[in-house]
Amino acid sequence: MLTREGEKEPALSFAKLVIPDITINTATQKIGLGTIALDGFSTTLRRDAQGNLDLSRLFSPAGTPAQTAQTKQQVVAHIPIPARKPSRPASPVKITEKVTEQRDVAVADTNNKNKPDATEKPWTPQLKSIQLKAAKLRYEDLSMTKVTPMIVDSLDLTLDDIDLDGIKPLQLTMQGRVNQHGSIKASGALAWSPLAADLLLDLTAVDLVSLQGWLGDKLTALLTSGDISFAGNIKAGGEPLKIQVNGDGKLANFNIFDSKMPTTCCTGKLDINRFNFSNDPLHVDIGALYLSDFFARMTILPDGSLNLKQIIQTENRHHRPQRLPQWNQGARRSWGKRRNAGAYRQDLLATRQHQFQRPFH
Repeated sequence: MLTREGEKEPALSFAKLVIPDITINTATQKIGLGTIALDGFSTTLRRDAQGNLDLSRLFSPAGTPAQTAQTKQQVVAHIPIPARKPSRPASPVKITEKVTEQRDVAVADTNNKNKPDATEKPWTPQLKSIQLKAAKLRYEDLSMTKVTPMIVDSLDLTLDDIDLDGIKPLQLTMQGRVNQHGSIKASGALAWSPLAADLLLDLTAVDLVSLQGWLGDKLTALLTSGDISFAGNIKAGGEPLKIQVNGDGKLANFNIFDSKMPTTCCTGKLDINRFNFSNDPLHVDIGALYLSDFFARMTILPDGSLNLKQIIQTENRHHRPQRLPQWNQGARRSWGKRRNAGAYRQDLLATRQHQFQRPFH
């Protein structure tokens, strides 16, 4: 059990750890672990305001060399300096210094004897598989206020053919429940040195509200509800990294709230069929889009732009929108003189046709 300082709830815990097979080969200097099985594994991940996950801090050393050196300097600073030269002889101090030097030399010789030879082969750990049963993962984003956490429970994870160097791909199988109504399933090969993946992914109603903090300042509105579903294949690999995504997706029950207005600006459901994406070269192909139960509140802002356009923040923030076409003064004067309704409608139609033929300013 691992607990954060000042808290009672454990940050990391497990009910049972089983390693049934352990082999040690002194000739080849290898330690083999057959299968590591964890039952009831539970952990909590927190993302702070700076965008960092705090779980890594729990495994960091208590003090660094810089902090140790600073502590030594503080201790030396507290040693009083005499106002005048002491009258005692300095010989006892010199003897103590010699004894201290001899002790330091003896300790150094002992450490050198205990150090392994540079040519000695290091011990190599080997791991066959890792199994997690009934695991639970809780994710909290502290950079956003009043956002419900994401909880993945009933999580079963199996990693086979593990290469600790990450060069050879391992085999991954995973399934779990997300926030009680969603689910996640994944299977395939994964390596991390370099990154390479070939995974079959099946997401069903995975909540997106707790993950919107990773968009940073790009999303200017607030996603109050929404979940994503996807069934397809994800491939990654090569140098430079090439990513390919193929499958069908769905964005359901999304509700986007504009805090500047403040009001709901967009709701609905979006189905994406036969989605194909590649980043190198960039290629996006969508077979069909289905939009249902859609509602959007469109507002023209004082600068002439639409409020929906500003939901996603672009890099060019100082881009000036195109001015709307203005009616010519001649048409305005002619409208004021004509009082016949039929003539007014004909003149209005002719003026609009004339304006649509002119380019925008």
